[in-house]
Amino acid sequence: MLVSANHGLHGNRRGKARFTAFEAVEFLGKAGFEAVDVNFCCTTRRGLNHEALLDGDWRENIRRLKRELDRRGMESESTHAPRACFDEPREVYEELLRRTIEATRMLGAKYVVVHPWVSEDKTRTLTEKTIEYFSEFEAYAKTWEVTLAVENMVSTSPEQLLAIRDALDCGVCWDTGHANIAGRKQYESITTLGDALKVLHVHDNYGEKDLHNPPYSGTVDWEGFLAGLRDIGYQGALNFEVSADRIPEEARMEHAGYLVKIGRLFVSGENHGGDGSC
Repeated sequence: MLVSANHGLHGNRRGKARFTAFEAVEFLGKAGFEAVDVNFCCTTRRGLNHEALLDGDWRENIRRLKRELDRRGMESESTHAPRACFDEPREVYEELLRRTIEATRMLGAKYVVVHPWVSEDKTRTLTEKTIEYFSEFEAYAKTWEVTLAVENMVSTSPEQLLAIRDALDCGVCWDTGHANIAGRKQYESITTLGDALKVLHVHDNYGEKDLHNPPYSGTVDWEGFLAGLRDIGYQGALNFEVSADRIPEEARMEHAGYLVKIGRLFVSGENHGGDGSC
């Protein structure tokens, strides 16, 4: 199991232009990560936090990023699709989603993580609408020999993820933080998903806000999480989706080093954090 991180771990800088994906890969390689989850979410943002990977000659950008990964002996098992940009025509988002799917193939990754449709108040996951909307894109992904992986939002149950998986013939992404806010049990959820689980978004919180904290900086049941992965024989990457927005640049390498250490403990089957309680 590879220890991986979303490249946004070294992205945002308050009041400054974000680090590029190329700078992020260099940073993550030096920190000791073995794989990178390339996050295209910021391709739809504007201003200092805009990610230019899918702009202009975007295929050359992706080829360059792949060369950087190869040079450092790193892999990519998954990417994260951009968020819908609702202040622009839907065609803009859908073109970026198609580019993300092709880019995923170019990077040698297998899965593109997408968010399901949810109600306006975010209290309900719209299973049928999700299936209807992403059926075209899952078919397109298969032409590039990759597949979508639908992520659990706070309102999404494991049973809904399985219903979407069955209808689309896609994968599932389990977000530990979203599950913790919803009060879902990590072990029971993961074992319910079984071999549908293809991607992990690993981070912590206190069950109220989506903080994207490092493990053991919250109340996620890491013992149950690891037991669930073991019992289903999970073979994908151990992928962190942790934020460093508030971490000073001078301290980010130590912050990343902590995640690498935790990742290696998780992969080895060791867990020294008790029940994850405060």
